Amino acid sequence: MPKTAKGATCRDLHQHASAFVDDELAPEAWQALVAHLGECPPCGEYVRQLGLTIELLRKLPGRPGHDARAELLRQFEDWSRSRT
Repeated sequence: MPKTAKGATCRDLHQHASAFVDDELAPEAWQALVAHLGECPPCGEYVRQLGLTIELLRKLPGRPGHDARAELLRQFEDWSRSRT
């Protein structure tokens, strides 16, 4: 992950989207992705949809365990990589 705000790419965002949405990134990495999102509307939409998906999953009764969430995120990330 680039350490400068100008260095983040769409690929970086897709690789770290889950950690970004869950606020699990180091401040430098988070800032790099925020800068990228400010310049890339498609990545902004991707993060919005991922965040919405996670939010909806958390509201389901009998919330899936961590393994189910991890598998869903893996499949979503695989799908998004296939589109870039």
